[in-house]
Amino acid sequence: MAFSEVLVEDLSIVLALLLLEAVLSFDNAAILAAMVRKLPVKDRRKALLYGLVGAYGLRFAAILLASFLIANPILKVIGGGYLLFIGFRHFLALARHKKEEHKEHELKTGFLTRLGIPALVAVIIQIELVDLAFAIDQVIVAVAFTPKIWLIVVASFIGILFLRLAAALIARVMDWLPLLEHMAYVAVTYVGVKLVLLYPMPFINDGHGLHIPTAISISITVALFAVPILVKLVFKVPHSLPQGSHVAATTPVPPPTAPEPGRLQAANSDVKDAPRYIGGVLQPPRPPPGT
Repeated sequence: MAFSEVLVEDLSIVLALLLLEAVLSFDNAAILAAMVRKLPVKDRRKALLYGLVGAYGLRFAAILLASFLIANPILKVIGGGYLLFIGFRHFLALARHKKEEHKEHELKTGFLTRLGIPALVAVIIQIELVDLAFAIDQVIVAVAFTPKIWLIVVASFIGILFLRLAAALIARVMDWLPLLEHMAYVAVTYVGVKLVLLYPMPFINDGHGLHIPTAISISITVALFAVPILVKLVFKVPHSLPQGSHVAATTPVPPPTAPEPGRLQAANSDVKDAPRYIGGVLQPPRPPPGT
């Protein structure tokens, strides 16, 4: 085969992988957007940028270990189990907040911040764990598409960059339609179920595991996000949350302590005894009370 023909074939494979990456990574971008919304606006870009470096390292390692991932289905269960955990945790927290409707819905970063880890670092750690779980799913699909590892690396690295750009854009859309945040957790729960079903269990598909066709997964993902957006555009519902109803996660700060009575009295005395100036002229001290 001529070099030009090989080049054209490889380019077509890269483009096909990029398209596949874009479609399969949409729910990944959506869950990243939901995570960075926990942070103040000024820290969202930092979280995606710092997470980008780790994402490249994790994806490259997953590609090199693709044959190992395929040969050890228990890793798919672990990755899927983590995605199920963050999905169920989100909806359990949402159910608890609904019992107290008068309280604002505050999103937290979990036990990491309770350990004293800054909120920005905690979100970056969660982003990397999600990237790892999604990398297992996407690399398995890519290896089934082509055996050329370098083509998968090129397509994956370009796709990850666009994934971060898409996450920043989706985070803004979620500010306009907060319901999409919950749809992102539905999508990530679905991916977790899909990974767990790949494990060869005797009562599923004669012990061969269950593979959900890519076309069905794409349709479910598109419907989860397209339907709410269309309803919002056409019927103007649901209404966007008022400004400030989404409380950003912050590094825990100890509550302020009340000053001791003695110190407060001494401070008041200092203020009373301080020299007074009016028009640049020093005034005589105030007479004591009762005189």
